[in-house]
Amino acid sequence: MSLKEPLEATDIWSLYLQYNSAVSALDAGDGAAAEADLKELIAILDQTSNSAEPDAERQGLLDRARLSLARLHLRDNRFDEALKVLGAMPLDGVFADQALFDYAVAAAGQGRPERALDALESLSGRELFLPWRQQVPFARAYVLEQMGVPDRALPAFKRAADHYEARISELSGLRNRLS
Repeated sequence: MSLKEPLEATDIWSLYLQYNSAVSALDAGDGAAAEADLKELIAILDQTSNSAEPDAERQGLLDRARLSLARLHLRDNRFDEALKVLGAMPLDGVFADQALFDYAVAAAGQGRPERALDALESLSGRELFLPWRQQVPFARAYVLEQMGVPDRALPAFKRAADHYEARISELSGLRNRLS
């Protein structure tokens, strides 16, 4: 293939270009165009996926596109649509933890705190090393409070505070050792 030949719509570089186009549209403030690009990309990836021989790169791009689309829906408080997109994501993929957290946000926004709590409970059992995961203990306590179970919420808030204090001490220790 020469540089002058157009890419096929299913070529991985064409798919990345489409994802980048959606990101550019979003940066330009055109959420509708970003949503349309992401939906088209997801449809192409869904149609061309080979379940007998899955392609990790295509699956990663599909999961990223779904997560981006779900976040667009969350931004616009379209919780039902976000839950539908997030529900299609695998629980063992690269973006599974982020999808679970966004699922909890969408479920809470939908008024279904028990579903939010289930997602947060799944995340609570995982390593909370990544910075964005640090909000899981507090979010779990918050959802319990919203469910009207203060006898469970208060200890959860205490555990969250203890977790944050331990992280601060750990990070201070690392900083001192590096100095």
